[in-house]
Order: sequence, then C-alpha cells, then structure tokens
Amino acid sequence: MKNKTIKKTVTPTIEEQQQLLNLYNQGLFVEAVTFAKNFVQKYPLHGLAWTILGISSYKLDNFDIAIEAGKMAISLNPYDESLHFNLGAYLAKKGNFDEAKEYYQNAINLGCNTQGVHYNLGNLLQKKELFEEVEKSYRLALEINSKFVEAHNNLAAVLKQQENFSAAEKHYSLALSLNPNLVEAHKNLGDIFTQQRRFKEANEHYQLALKLDANFSNLLNSAIFTSNLLCDWSNLQQQVEILLSSFTDIDFLYSCTPFPLLSLSAFNPLNLKQANLAFGLKRYTRLLHEKVKIIHSENRHQKLRIGYLSADFHSHATVYLMAGILENRNTENFDIYLYSYGVDPKDDFRSRVEKACEVFRHVRELSDEEIAQQIVADEIDILVDLKGYTEDSRLGIQALRPAPIVVSWLGYPATLGHERLADYIIGDPTVTPLEHAEHFSETLALMPHCYQPNDNTRPIGACPTRKEAGLPETGFVFATFNQAYKITPEMFDIWCRLLEAAPNSVLWILEPHEVAQENLRREMTARGVDSSRLIFAPKMAQTEHLGRLQLVDLAVDTFPYTSHTTASDALWAGVPLVTKMGETFASRVAASILRTMDLAELVTDNDKDYFNVALNLAQNPEKLAAIKQKIAVQKQTTPLFDTQKFARDLERLYQTIWAQELLGERKAVVLEFETKSVDCEFITDANL
Repeated sequence: MKNKTIKKTVTPTIEEQQQLLNLYNQGLFVEAVTFAKNFVQKYPLHGLAWTILGISSYKLDNFDIAIEAGKMAISLNPYDESLHFNLGAYLAKKGNFDEAKEYYQNAINLGCNTQGVHYNLGNLLQKKELFEEVEKSYRLALEINSKFVEAHNNLAAVLKQQENFSAAEKHYSLALSLNPNLVEAHKNLGDIFTQQRRFKEANEHYQLALKLDANFSNLLNSAIFTSNLLCDWSNLQQQVEILLSSFTDIDFLYSCTPFPLLSLSAFNPLNLKQANLAFGLKRYTRLLHEKVKIIHSENRHQKLRIGYLSADFHSHATVYLMAGILENRNTENFDIYLYSYGVDPKDDFRSRVEKACEVFRHVRELSDEEIAQQIVADEIDILVDLKGYTEDSRLGIQALRPAPIVVSWLGYPATLGHERLADYIIGDPTVTPLEHAEHFSETLALMPHCYQPNDNTRPIGACPTRKEAGLPETGFVFATFNQAYKITPEMFDIWCRLLEAAPNSVLWILEPHEVAQENLRREMTARGVDSSRLIFAPKMAQTEHLGRLQLVDLAVDTFPYTSHTTASDALWAGVPLVTKMGETFASRVAASILRTMDLAELVTDNDKDYFNVALNLAQNPEKLAAIKQKIAVQKQTTPLFDTQKFARDLERLYQTIWAQELLGERKAVVLEFETKSVDCEFITDANL
C-alpha cells in the first residue's frame, strides 16, 4: 500500500470554530484554553483563536499565556483596537505597567473611545502616581458615561490624595447618589469631613458604612474616633469589642490608624505596638524598602547637628512646650536645624522658633524623598521626629533614614512600631520605665525627670471675673481642658459623682463640637445631675487661657489618654490636677508631670482613689489651699519648669546617644540626676 501525502488543513472547519466559541461563551474557560491551545497549533494564523486563548487565560489568572496570546492576536490584526485594549489589561494584571500603558494608548490612538479604556488607563496611571494623567483619564471616562460609578469614586480618591477636598467631595457624593451602598465612598467621604473638622457629617458616613460592612478595614477605628469627638457613646462598647477582636486579622491591622487607639482603655501597650507596626508597614511600604541614605555615624563637624521634623512650628502645643528649649540651646556645641512641612503662618510662635535655630527650612512643597535628600545634604547627625502617627505627619522622611540616628520625641506618646522609623524614643522613668522596654520598637532614652519640656517665660494673662468667664459667682470649679475625644464614659461617671458629692460645684470643659455639647448635657442628665452644672469654655489665645485657668479649683484628668500640655498649663497657672496612671505611655504623662513637681499625692492608679483624692480636696479648703501653696513653691524649685536645666539635660542625652553610636552601641540610655553645685565657705565660730 502506497503512502499517501496528508496535506495540513490551514482553515478550520465551521464545526471546530463553533465548538471553540461555545466553550468560551458558556464560560468554560479551562476547557476553552485547552481547546484553543490545540486549535492554534493546527491553525496558527487564526486570530480569533488567539484572542479567545488570551481572554480565557486572563480569566484564569494565567497572565503569561494571556500576554503571549494577546501579542500573537495583534501581530495578525495590528489595527484592531480591542486587541490592544485587552493586552493592556493582561499586562497591567501582570504588573508590567509601562508596557500596559503603551497598549492602552495604542487602543485610544486606533479610535477606541470607550469608558473602559479610559478608566483602565486611569487605574494604571494611578499606580504610577501620575495624577494629572489619571484625572484626565477618569474625566474622559465620565464624559462618555456620566453615571460611571467607579470612575466617580476613583476620580474622587485621586482628588482627595491631592488635597482637592471640595472636588473629591463632589465626586464621592455623585458616586453615592448612583450607588448608596458604596462602602468605600462613605468611608472616604467621612475621611474628608474629618480633615475639614466636619465631624458630625463624617460620623454619619462612617456609621452608614458600618451598617453596610462592619468589617471594612479602618472604618471601625475612624467611626469610634469621630464618635468620641462628638461624645456619642451609644455604640462605643460594642464597637470597641469588635475592634479589639479584629486584632487577630493582619489585613485589618494594616489599615488601622493607630492614634485613635490611645484613648481606648481596652488596648494594652502590646496591642498598640502591634497596631503601630502593621500600620507603618502598610503606609510606608515603598519607602521602607528604599535604600537607606545614611548608614554609619562619624565625626563630621565640631558641633553636633540636631534636626527637628514637624508640621507644627507655629502656635501649637508642641511649640508652646519647646520654644524655650530651642532658645536656651548651647550654640557652642550644637547646631539646630528645623524642617517644617506644615502650614506657613506668620504668628509670634513661628517667629520665635525661626530665630531659635541655626537653620529653618520650609519644606512643605517637597516630597519625602526631596526632604530626606536635603537632610542628607545638611549632614544632620541626630534627626528628631516630633509628630509620630498624628495628623499631618510624614514618617516617610525618616523611613528613608537620612541621618545616622533617628529619635522619636514629644508628639506621639507611643512606639512607632517599626525599628527603621526611629532608633530611640525619649521618655522618662515614669512614662517609659525600663521594665516597659518590650512595649517599644525603639531603644529607650530616659530624661532624668519628665520627658516633657516647658517654657518658663510663658506669660499668664489677667484673671477674669467668674462672671466674665461664664462661671457662677460661687461654688467649687472642677475642670478639664482636654479635647473631647479623650473624655470617656467611665471618667464622665466619676466627674458626675463628684458633682453630686460637692453641692453647688460645676464642671468646666473646653468647648467641644456643638453635637458633643448636646450629648454631654444629655449624658449628665442621664446620670441624675442638672446639666446646667456643665459649663463650656470657648477656645482662646494661650496667654488669656492661662489667665482664666486661675479660676479653677481642681483639674480632673482624662484616662487613658491623660493630660499632656494641659497638665503643665494647669500647674503653671497654679491649679492642682488629679490623675490616674495606667500602663500605656499616654496614660502616664500627667503622672510624670506631677511627680516631677513633687506632687505624687495627686497621682492614683484606680478609680476609687482618683475619686477620693478629688473629693477630699473639694471638701477640705485647707488641704486644697496647702496644695496650691506647694505648687507655687514647686514651680520655682523643681525641674518641671526649669527650662534651662531641661535644655542642658536634653543636650546631655543627645551627646550620650551620639557617643554610643560612635562606639557601635545601641542600648538604653538612663540620664542620671545632675545636682547643682553649691559653693561652700568655712565658718569659724568660737562657740562651736
């Protein structure tokens, strides 16, 4: 039998093509891929088969095969805009963003003007942080379809990232008008309102989002914080329990902003460390993986160069505390550089700090990388972050390690969680005792007294009359001038009990949001106390505020986020403060301040003692007068308000840290007490 020559068919049968299409149209992508692979081996010039192989592989997350098939399809039909669009999608999923952008642009150039191509290109460009092009792409998608919900939502996110909040609000609102159940839009709109201090609206959107998805990352945390700002405790216990239980979910932790946790007593120091680490890893992932700019310490100058990073070099609590320290710096041994990435107001405190340093740099408009490069160029030896995880912070700068040593101090009473963000944290024997070292990713550096500085030149304004201050003419005045988010229902219970036990007394509180005022009055009534005994003090300039503080009989502290600057304010004005001390840094600051003033009798560690100490002073005018007299003396003799001594101690701490670094050591620094020397003379007395 003679061999027959079999000719390879170059055109598939109608049945073969139909079978391939049926598998694809029925969503049987595994079978479609297998069939298509055999198909293109037999018919390598069949463009539709390559297209189906590409799309089906993409649906199965087989991006390498999808990309190869997509390129083959284009080689057979280079002017088909849809093929370029599809290949762009495959490449984007693979992470080949530059190549994906090229094919999306090809599709547009070939006449593809669908909402999908512009939207996909926008998503791609957003990953490259090309915000102007991103915005253009989303707007083109919306020109084609003004009801494209996802385009509104993503455009709003880009506008929010560029701090164009009014435009972002508009597009989030449009997205929600089209889809009221869009959880992400509710959450992000809440964030915008929070930044704009529109806390009532923010909380409404957070609560709506929670009803739609109780497990949305970072939503619960934000909802609790704004509720606390409004003193709305109706769902607090339940939401805190859910939040605490979520700490087993690492994805949740990555998105959980840590600052609000400081005012929740359910969270212990190790919870806080865990949250700070996870959030830092998520927020600064890219920068934490960048090459370290400065690795080794070396003697580079005669003077030690200290750089301070903050957004708050103006009329702000941080500057109220440290302006005097800067003014009393040792200019023979130190050069001070201030890097300001906040607003640029022309106020008196800004003028003070600009004069109280060798170099002041306004770097708000620079990127984190550019600021870090400036710090490198300035050859800073010790870089001190004054913000931590607080509003407007830019920890990405120190994530790049632009100085040999990075220190966390003053602005954030907790660990940053990640050892690359700070080498040391400045504390003291009360707020950061050595036995608490495991609570911190940083090495402890302890000041000998209180870690908090003070400016002993702060003027105290004239004391107004009680009527002028809005207080009744008679009666005991309890007061707390902390922000509303620090007020907890547990502490409010104690304050109401104090009012009940001290007839004709009043509680004077710093004026919060108007909704918070309504809620606090309602809470007081619910506890059986006449809400007219709750009096709100309007915000005013620092000097005048210190003046009116003199009308306070006794300051009562919040917990677990205790008084910081407000504690020093009270004592500077001559007012005693009763505090409760816990285990977290934030819960121990007021205790440190009081101990440094030798007022340990005002420090308690449980609710019963807190109540009894406060009531005892309220019911015993002689004891209260004795405490106030003691404060008047201690202001002059103890270290708390000795600005010059604090400046010297801080410089000793920096020098000790630097000396360790030069030796290649990094261990806890405990600065010893340094007593002032006294000149003695020999006394001769014939009667001795």
